[in-house]
Amino acid sequence: MATRRTRSRRTALPRAYLSSIAIEVSNRQRALDWYTQKVGLDLLQDMGHWVTVGRRGSKARIHLCEWSEVSDGDPIEPGLLGITLKVPGGEREFLAACRTWKARGVRFGRPPSRRPWGWYARLKDPDGNEFMVMPGNQ
Repeated sequence: MATRRTRSRRTALPRAYLSSIAIEVSNRQRALDWYTQKVGLDLLQDMGHWVTVGRRGSKARIHLCEWSEVSDGDPIEPGLLGITLKVPGGEREFLAACRTWKARGVRFGRPPSRRPWGWYARLKDPDGNEFMVMPGNQ
């Protein structure tokens, strides 16, 4: 058993990076105006529901998530954080990272799944908080 434990410690950890933090807003346009015109952040993406602000050249973004889209105005479910990590690379690297995390004892709130918009999974921290993880090319 010690040999198995030693092998898993030698497995390289995935090099995930912070991609976005979702915050709930009552009015996306008003929030967008505030973050860009008053705070000075840049509009990075505007794809309807997916509107992000941040600094050009940085990988970190704030996703402006309107309450009415979360669940009839209810807040995001308890324990689900609005944080998204990305794994550099595509589907193959993402799935390999998920296998590594699972082998290292990381719990999944949702295992790797393919949706029309791409791959994702939800990891659970020791306190049960969950956050999204996705391939870096999405």
